[in-house]
Amino acid sequence: MAVPARFSRDEIREMSRDLSAATSDDVSITSDGVRLDSKEKVLAFLGELERERQGGAASVR
Repeated sequence: MAVPARFSRDEIREMSRDLSAATSDDVSITSDGVRLDSKEKVLAFLGELERERQGGAASVR
């Protein structure tokens, strides 16, 4: 089954309508288990992604 490249707002609302509300401890977690639970961690992770995109030696999680 092909995955659409982009969802409309209505499609996203429909897919998420039955989800429970976010809680105060809901955070993104990288594939190596780092919790992106602060602005500093998110900015550091985004910096790593940018360096990786530019061909640097960063280890993307």
